[in-house]
Amino acid sequence: LRLAACGPQPTTVDRRPSTDKDDDELGKSVNDDAAYDGDDHETAGEHYRWLVERAPGDRDARLRLAWAEKRQGYHSAEIVHYDAILATDAAHITALAGKAVALARLNRLDESARATEDLETAAPDAVETALAHAKIAGLQGDDDRSLESLERAYANRDQLTREMQLELRRDFALDPCFASLRTDPRLRTLVNRHLGAAGPRQAR
Repeated sequence: LRLAACGPQPTTVDRRPSTDKDDDELGKSVNDDAAYDGDDHETAGEHYRWLVERAPGDRDARLRLAWAEKRQGYHSAEIVHYDAILATDAAHITALAGKAVALARLNRLDESARATEDLETAAPDAVETALAHAKIAGLQGDDDRSLESLERAYANRDQLTREMQLELRRDFALDPCFASLRTDPRLRTLVNRHLGAAGPRQAR
């Protein structure tokens, strides 16, 4: 796996008329997912933005757009999309967790702490809460605390959807918050203990 590069701010894709709206959006969604899965986060972001412009209330598309922004390092833009989701669902766990981590990436630590408190209030035992703690600890250079939180997360990993498990694997391979842990044998031991051969491989 390769590290994601931060390119120029992606521009909005022109909306094209469609004779069949449902087919047009379905095809767009399939292409978006393929681009994201192929680590083409700029193209995926452009496509997800297109979907969100057409359907601002589509939380799934907006969440994926936030993830695409995250992979490119556009964390202020990422937060905007989490806030849009939270405006209609204040207890959306994935958005709360994403916002807490994104704020920490921007060194807005007081705001990150408040967002983390909101997350813990909404879902104290959720896997995503433990993962948020792991990422924030990693960003602060505290690998020991990050590993402790990852251990708690993996103990309850069945809570995660298949998509979220794949996203976690991408985090291990690409996310700067796990940069030092990627070469730490303790992470490999933890993942192998819980997932065996299904665990992510280290980036080469």
